[in-house]
Amino acid sequence: EFYLVNGDNNSKLPISADVIQVPVKNIAALSISFIGAYQTLNSLNVIKAASSKQFIYNKKIIQGIENKSIIQVDYESGLSAESALSAEIELILFNGFGQPYPNEEKLKKLGLQCMSIYDWEETSPLGKAEWIKVFGALVGKSDVANEYFNQIEKEYFEIKRKSKMIHSKLKVI
Repeated sequence: EFYLVNGDNNSKLPISADVIQVPVKNIAALSISFIGAYQTLNSLNVIKAASSKQFIYNKKIIQGIENKSIIQVDYESGLSAESALSAEIELILFNGFGQPYPNEEKLKKLGLQCMSIYDWEETSPLGKAEWIKVFGALVGKSDVANEYFNQIEKEYFEIKRKSKMIHSKLKVI
């Protein structure tokens, strides 16, 4: 559970609360799908660390890795505290496969928040698409994310409606 706080308005939160100051300006995006989300939000500039470039299609991120303005992380847990601090990373986004991020407690003490993203567990296309709202909230672009999701949702239900018109036994998940 995370509390996204804009400014110093966290006086009413529990002492043990995991607080993320938003908007986040520097993110380690340790899954390729996170890059797509930030491209959709026109916020690639927040990515300061990313997965191995051999799996990345986005030319801007590849260029950033090549010119060393973006740290290349060959495996999800391969981002050292030292390199994260030198890149002024505020938030490490990673796929939560049931495990905490390595050295998460140490990183927290250094001011680096780790957030596991469970979009891969979604069983419906709309559930997967809805994660754009989380990515948008983190960088202060909730309005853009909501607008994008609403468009996806509208198109999804239109496809579903049309498929039933074509054949009543067609099923759109």
